[in-house]
Amino acid sequence: MSMKQYKSIDIIGEGSFGSVYLVKDPKGKSFALKRIHVNPFEVDQALKEIDIMKKFVHPNLVKIY
Repeated sequence: MSMKQYKSIDIIGEGSFGSVYLVKDPKGKSFALKRIHVNPFEVDQALKEIDIMKKFVHPNLVKIY
């Protein structure tokens, strides 16, 4: 699904590495969307971290899609 299909509702929080938004998909389901600011030299490291975080399943962790 393209990022353009999510409707931004509100900003939830901001930090030095990015912002988190409350968004809704076309069916009306709500998600927290984190947009990170990465310089070109950090892209590979950021993608590796995302892949690792997607594998975690725990009741105290937010599910990453």
